[in-house]
Amino acid sequence: MFYKIIKSTVLLVLIAFVFSACSLPVKQKIEEAPLVTIPKDLELKPLDFTKTGKLKKFKDYSELNTFLATNVIESYSETVKTDSETVKTELQASLVLDYFKDNNSDNPREADILKQNQNFSFALVKNELTILRLSDLDSSLLAKINFDSRPSGILSFGSSLVVYGDDEIINKRESSNFQFVQVFDLSTPASPKKIYDLSFEGDLKNIFIENGQLYVLTEKKAPSKLAEQSLPKVLNTGKALALKCDGIESCFTPEVFYFDTNYRAARFFNINVVDLANEFSPLKGQSYLLSENHEVYSSEASIFISYFETLDEEPFYFAAQTEVLSSLLTDAEKDKIKEVEALSDFVLSQREKMLKMSAIFESHLSSLKEVEKTLLEVDIKDTANEKIAGAKVSNKTLIHKIRLSKSGLDYYAMGEVTGKIMNNYSVLQKGSYVYLATRNSERLNEEGEKQYYSSVYVLDLALRPLSKMENLSSKEEIYGVRFLGNRAFLVSAKENGPLFVIDFKDKAKPVFSGTLKVPGNNVYLKPIDENGDRFISLSYNLDSSSGTELRNGIKLSLFDFSNLKSPRELDSYLIGDANSDSLTFTDKRSLYYSQELKTLIFPATFKENNRLHFSGLFAFIVNGDALELKGKLDHSLGGFYNQVDSFKNLTYFDNSVKRSFANKNFIYSFSNKFFRSANIDDIDNAKSLELIIHSDDLLVSSFGVGNPEGLGVNENVVEDSNIDKNLDGLGQDEAYDKEGNLLVPEYFKDPIFENESIYEPGMSSGPGVNDSG
Repeated sequence: MFYKIIKSTVLLVLIAFVFSACSLPVKQKIEEAPLVTIPKDLELKPLDFTKTGKLKKFKDYSELNTFLATNVIESYSETVKTDSETVKTELQASLVLDYFKDNNSDNPREADILKQNQNFSFALVKNELTILRLSDLDSSLLAKINFDSRPSGILSFGSSLVVYGDDEIINKRESSNFQFVQVFDLSTPASPKKIYDLSFEGDLKNIFIENGQLYVLTEKKAPSKLAEQSLPKVLNTGKALALKCDGIESCFTPEVFYFDTNYRAARFFNINVVDLANEFSPLKGQSYLLSENHEVYSSEASIFISYFETLDEEPFYFAAQTEVLSSLLTDAEKDKIKEVEALSDFVLSQREKMLKMSAIFESHLSSLKEVEKTLLEVDIKDTANEKIAGAKVSNKTLIHKIRLSKSGLDYYAMGEVTGKIMNNYSVLQKGSYVYLATRNSERLNEEGEKQYYSSVYVLDLALRPLSKMENLSSKEEIYGVRFLGNRAFLVSAKENGPLFVIDFKDKAKPVFSGTLKVPGNNVYLKPIDENGDRFISLSYNLDSSSGTELRNGIKLSLFDFSNLKSPRELDSYLIGDANSDSLTFTDKRSLYYSQELKTLIFPATFKENNRLHFSGLFAFIVNGDALELKGKLDHSLGGFYNQVDSFKNLTYFDNSVKRSFANKNFIYSFSNKFFRSANIDDIDNAKSLELIIHSDDLLVSSFGVGNPEGLGVNENVVEDSNIDKNLDGLGQDEAYDKEGNLLVPEYFKDPIFENESIYEPGMSSGPGVNDSG
């Protein structure tokens, strides 16, 4: 080593080396780095940090506790990102692309604040669950259930209703969070019977129903030191379930798995399973010990656990310290090193030993003269950098698949892809395939500009690769992806950025199909068919006629993207003015679409002179290539019931239409204040049920519960003008505003992906744009 070379020289030559900035001798490149070898004169065992990433199982809880005490050195402090928080993050982008979901309200897998089950509807209003019987216009209130803690959502399956949320009562007395999950038997909806009252320690990751089984997925940081109970607790009616089944106390004994990887910090991921078909069935579950590089995803009947391999530089630096300094230590320092190494792994983990010994090396450096110390630090740094440069950095993600079935939880497969999985929506199991998208590290191109790289994969159910498109280059960072039919839509993080479309029609040979740009600001884009051919777009419309882009209303558009060479805006409506808004921009579940009924409903609010005068919904029928306005329905009775209701990072008002759905010819809408029903062909004659009573109800009682005077269907919306103009003899129907200006979406050619052909789509627009009057 360099220090051994200069040791034989005189101090004068050593100083000359420092101040003449001579180059250092070249060292031999190290090809394998994670294994830290300590010189023979110390007679220490090598510290091995190489890992396989494979799944293992603890034989008992004692082995788990020993592992935590000997392998985890830091308390896990990252905030668990739930699926709903991922939605919130994506909603902060300028374009949000949703999945195709038909009839959200009766999808058992999808938890929400409003659910429909046959002829019944269940709605959450603050701390209260309301059970309603649906009967065209004559809906009736059957029962109400009050909760000590405010519920976050509900699920419905058969005669079972699941209500869940943060357990505020237990959280006040415990040091960690708990989630309450209550299950009710609604065989007699007017008399609900509680059959489960459970509380799970940790943060809620996801909750859904699959094959009659309720899956409650939670995460909790693991203790880094010995604890009386390291596994997260489960409470039944407020009492903790025992981890040992002795036949006396109720118990819950989940198997615990871990991965062959380095755990700097750890957290438990818990799969808790409740059999909704049998109330006497015991709680089942498994727990997985995850590191900071593990993430969890769920899709269809599977749960996926990924591990993104990153380069841990600490062992390389310690190896360099050992290589450069070990022969220079004093006998006392060597004895300290040996004493640390001799400690049991139960007392100090291998990583803790490494840090202790590294501190001894640092102490030795501090005792040296400045010139000698500087030279050695340079040598250590160079040696560490060479080891890091020679390391085989894979930049890969390992994926583990757990299959959900009525018989239990089965570890099914392990696979591998390049890059890091983007987010919760970037893994989709559908039919016989698993689709996923990853993000790779950005690099600088020849012009010094950042280039971002993404990859898309198609795997079989055993996670074996069938096809892939790797290292797709773009100038914009890709933050999300949606898999629709045979297509993948990649969404850029750039404001008003484009969509990049990949075609998987031939699973063995995916191809880049083109680039799309949807006009507008804060665009919410919802597919209305399974193949991603047709989309509904809701956005703030921008008017640039004054030279400055200004909002002038909410724009609803119907797009046809079946032919990416010639995408079309089939029809559009401009609703309200610059003061108009929609809850859909912050809560995408507030927009409802039924493919079967072709019914589209979304909330909107209007202000006049900075005062709210309408808060309700708009209802449309998607009639072929046209948007047919059926009417609007107010929930504020002219701007009343404006009390703020903030919950889960969302802000509602008591008159905000949170959810809607349709059944045959009837539409139903729900706010904190009202549950309103109407025939879609006669929205003016809506019926209402009052869900909460306000102190100002007497002030507005003269309005009744129908649309108040002055809030007719046509206000703020001009009906379809059906203006047809032939442009350059092309025979296409173009859209014009009321001043006669041609409205053209800003489709453009964007050469984002290198070495791929990108189409510059033509645009044909439909019957007309409806402007506010």
